[in-house]
Amino acid sequence: MKKIYWFYIFLLPTITFAQTQSNVTTPKGSSVVAYIYAEGSSTARGNTDIAVAAQYPNAVQTSYFNDGYSSSARFNCHGYAWNMVEGGPVRWIGVGTTTHEDIYMTDGSYVQVCSETYPGKVSLGVADHSAITTSTPGIWQSKWGGQPLMTHASNDHPYYKFDYTYWVSTAISGPAEVCSPSTFSVQNISGATYSWTSSSNLSISGSGNAVTVSGTGTNGAGWVEVYISTGCGTATRRMNVHKGPPGALTHTIETLFDPTQLCYLAGNTYTWVLSPHGPVPGATNIYFMVFEAATGPGSPIQGSYSQNMDVSFYWYPSNYTFMAWAENACGAGLITQKDVTTYATCDGPMFRMSVSPNPTSGQLVVEMDKDVSAGKVVFELFDFNTNERKRMWTQQSGQGRHNLSLHGLKKGLYILSVTKGKLKESKKVIIQ
Repeated sequence: MKKIYWFYIFLLPTITFAQTQSNVTTPKGSSVVAYIYAEGSSTARGNTDIAVAAQYPNAVQTSYFNDGYSSSARFNCHGYAWNMVEGGPVRWIGVGTTTHEDIYMTDGSYVQVCSETYPGKVSLGVADHSAITTSTPGIWQSKWGGQPLMTHASNDHPYYKFDYTYWVSTAISGPAEVCSPSTFSVQNISGATYSWTSSSNLSISGSGNAVTVSGTGTNGAGWVEVYISTGCGTATRRMNVHKGPPGALTHTIETLFDPTQLCYLAGNTYTWVLSPHGPVPGATNIYFMVFEAATGPGSPIQGSYSQNMDVSFYWYPSNYTFMAWAENACGAGLITQKDVTTYATCDGPMFRMSVSPNPTSGQLVVEMDKDVSAGKVVFELFDFNTNERKRMWTQQSGQGRHNLSLHGLKKGLYILSVTKGKLKESKKVIIQ
């Protein structure tokens, strides 16, 4: 697109301010180059508001930041119309180019329609300008470069008044979990046709911009897709959903960084996690519980809505069962479970150790059982969320107190893994 430059003597000089690239994404997830701009001075903003009001007395200025000024160097027309109106951060889109905003119109996030539609967008192609429609036909809202955010008639603005194209969102509205027959819909566009398809575990009935989706097969991941044809453009949009309650997954329950550990001491405390750690497909909540096998799940010794849990076993040897349940709007499903036996003594790959203070602000003291303290010991500190190793220390002897410096690390949850030959133990550490 050819860019038309228009200037007034009072134009806010946004291009002279500091800028930092900070990209945004379209509704379909495509990356868009965008920038954070520093704000102009109060004097420059106020003078620009006054000058523009005199030039366009019928247009209405809006203060986006509610600070008494409408003019702002922090965002432009594309950043406002395509990104900020949809809930995105304050950004300037289109620095040194006229094409960065085009991705919104080409990746299927929006479809071109033949006439002004509300809600919708307007692209002034030759003028390199964007606006949004309002509930009043012929009245638009747009940001004029570094000048005010204006509500104005479609022919009352400083840009070339031709080469308009109109766009509406292709977003599908519907539940993330299909528990029972549910309505899925897109914006109703005059004269448009819609073709709906779905994954094999779902079925579709009805036609038009709104259809009914029902479950027909196995619970699990699914999708609903619509192809829209307006006479002026076409687009395809897909929405990923989950059919029914969560089911069994390939997740495991294990002690941190040591899934091969076999022997657990009665009376000891261990940190247990659901692995892999992070979002669980089809789940909005995870309930983690442990119970003594003799008493059953009706009497858990611990339980919480979490993906990790510090479990203090009873002082006597016993058998325990861990369970991880996933919940969504359709109900709950068992993801995985693990049976554990505790012993009075262990000859397996473990030992007792203590860490203090915990939480800590930068220094950690580690002490181990005396009977396993002789010989080289390796200490490793891992980020709990990423499993990335942040620090490693090697001591030629495990005897005595080991002072580990954690200075310079960000606040958060970490795992200290200690290895001595074939023996290994882990502890959760909080830096605050």
